[in-house]
Amino acid sequence: MNHEGREHDPGARLDAALRAALAPPPAPSGLRARVLQAARADELAHAGMEAATIATRQRALELERERELARLRRDFVRVHRGTLALIAALAFGCGAAVSIALPVLARWLGRDAPGAAPLYAVLAGLLAASLVWYGDDLRRRLPGQR
Repeated sequence: MNHEGREHDPGARLDAALRAALAPPPAPSGLRARVLQAARADELAHAGMEAATIATRQRALELERERELARLRRDFVRVHRGTLALIAALAFGCGAAVSIALPVLARWLGRDAPGAAPLYAVLAGLLAASLVWYGDDLRRRLPGQR
């Protein structure tokens, strides 16, 4: 260690002067033993509390897990019902659209209507599928929606 730099440091000279002038007070007899004994007693007390705390936390986490599983099951059933309702509604809607669109297409296209009908049905199905798939994203992007 370089002592030359410390000689010019006023803080180092002050520290040295204080160490020379002030002696540390003597520790009371048996202080170390009392501190160690208090630390061990505190450790034992915390160990008992930690065991109780761990059991309490475990019960709370198990209850939370059961509630979360019940919520997930409810949501799963809700999603399945919603999907089934959506499929049924789309099937009836497509049937109605075809019964209306085929005579109109026959007037527009004449002889080509039977060949063009499957193409239009595929396009309508893709449009419906994309609305279902991206519907939530589209609704969020609309002004005033979350």
